[in-house]
Amino acid sequence: FTILGLCVAVVTVRRATRQVGAIAATAERISDSDLSRRLPVTGPDDELRQLTTVMNGMLDRLEEAFTRQASFVASAAHELRTPIATVRTIIQIAERQGRIPDDLADDMRAVLDANHRLERLIAALLEIARSQNDQGLPQSQVDFTALVDDAVNQARDEAAGGVSLDWERPASPIIVLGIPEVLRSAVDNLINNAVRHNRPDGWVHVKLEPAHEKVRLRVTNSGDGSLTPELIAGLTAPFNRGTRTRLGGDAGLGLGLTLVETVLSRHGGTLDLAGGDDGGLEVVATIPVTAQ
Repeated sequence: FTILGLCVAVVTVRRATRQVGAIAATAERISDSDLSRRLPVTGPDDELRQLTTVMNGMLDRLEEAFTRQASFVASAAHELRTPIATVRTIIQIAERQGRIPDDLADDMRAVLDANHRLERLIAALLEIARSQNDQGLPQSQVDFTALVDDAVNQARDEAAGGVSLDWERPASPIIVLGIPEVLRSAVDNLINNAVRHNRPDGWVHVKLEPAHEKVRLRVTNSGDGSLTPELIAGLTAPFNRGTRTRLGGDAGLGLGLTLVETVLSRHGGTLDLAGGDDGGLEVVATIPVTAQ
């Protein structure tokens, strides 16, 4: 009876341990970018099964809350687009018709600049909301090398202030599985941020390299040494502009890296930031590749 009792105890403990291990493994894969996973409900109707059921219910409520939040942001941005575009159109028509007095010309120009900034902000919020709700969008094989190549060429043509852009292109195409438009938006933000937030006559280096069933996009730029480790750690937070303020003309929206991190997370990738050797910023975007 003692031996039989020990055997039953070992079997019971092993079964419970396997259940706990399966729950822990699933819980580790659950994140704000993938709330569709649920903990496995197996075994007898005991306390462990009840706990799993309660946690799955909590995940249902969290997923619904995240979906409502993204839908609210997208709906609010859509609603704001029309009145802001109307204000811009009215001012531009009055300006073309010469109906704006000379003493109000500078004020109207400031209103137009603020209006343009609002339009950019709304477009960025819509892009982030779409990235957070892209589970239903079809994915396809994307030539990530060609995508980065196009983004680099476009940024090089639009670069100002004497900023040079160096592109270290891999010898062969690197294929990833994803949504081409969303990935292109993330790559554009990475490269354009490196060009825009730079010193005059600075440089930007873009490198694409395979790394253990993943591809690593490394974007490094020169800088003025103002980025501290504390500032770098918070650059992916929404509306974080680093050392610039929202009152500055070149402050940007502070949403570029937020969008990049959201897109990469949706595609199973990661975003890492570190200080560059020349006082700038080194951004590394990693994303899984498909089988060649």
